[in-house]
Amino acid sequence: MAYSIYQTDAIILGIRDIQEHDLMIRAFSPLFGYIRIISKGGRKGTSKLRANIQDFSLVHIAAVKGKEFFILTDIKCIFSFIQSRSVVNFLKGAEALFFDDDDDHGTRINTDIYGMLIRMCKHIIWLVSEKKDTGEAIRFFTIYVKGLQGFTGKMNIDGVLEYSDSELHFWIEEHAQLIQELESKLAL
Repeated sequence: MAYSIYQTDAIILGIRDIQEHDLMIRAFSPLFGYIRIISKGGRKGTSKLRANIQDFSLVHIAAVKGKEFFILTDIKCIFSFIQSRSVVNFLKGAEALFFDDDDDHGTRINTDIYGMLIRMCKHIIWLVSEKKDTGEAIRFFTIYVKGLQGFTGKMNIDGVLEYSDSELHFWIEEHAQLIQELESKLAL
């Protein structure tokens, strides 16, 4: 039986020890959305993948789809956010917004959420470096994700727009039409 190996970028949201030498990785990818990946033997000292499996990091993974979970075949760490407590706290909170949905693979919503997740990490780093409050940006992200998932009312982006030189501000200007469409759908 041939297996398809899927390759995608992802943000690791958490890692947990399971069984004797295995790890359970919770991640969000643009291809599959929120997924759980098992790294067989990932805790062993001889594991080739172990060094690249880090909490709160941006990674490129290769995995096969198992019955219940993806099985990790390769991983490369691109960037780790672990040094930024603000980003780590944001990613911990963001994970609560995501849910497993086997039928949601490859949708535009996953790509949009993943893109915004990366932008938010960059934006939070910028806000902290400028000694500005991150609360409004995090509220925007929550409303944005819930809006894409069809769960919330009208979005308010006014507080985010006051930071005119941030990555998130540029994204909002670039996607103004998408935001207006979401607002009109959610206002019904």
